[in-house]
Amino acid sequence: MPIYNFSLVITPPAVDEGEAADKPYDCGCDDSTFSACGFVCEVEFSREAFSLRQALIGAIGDVEKSRIGSRVVRILFHDP
Repeated sequence: MPIYNFSLVITPPAVDEGEAADKPYDCGCDDSTFSACGFVCEVEFSREAFSLRQALIGAIGDVEKSRIGSRVVRILFHDP
């Protein structure tokens, strides 16, 4: 199965940065890394999936499921 590398740019979380970094991991996003610089927040993924569509839908759902109070505003694609 291929691995897709991308970042989800999200609105600033409603929780502190430490909790925002931990909650997605606790919800099964062990293939992600949270980062924040000022008001720009990203969750970077290396997601294994059958298709890019499946990887994106799963990652967006996982971020929403983590309940950090953010929504996805942009998707950034990374070179393989």
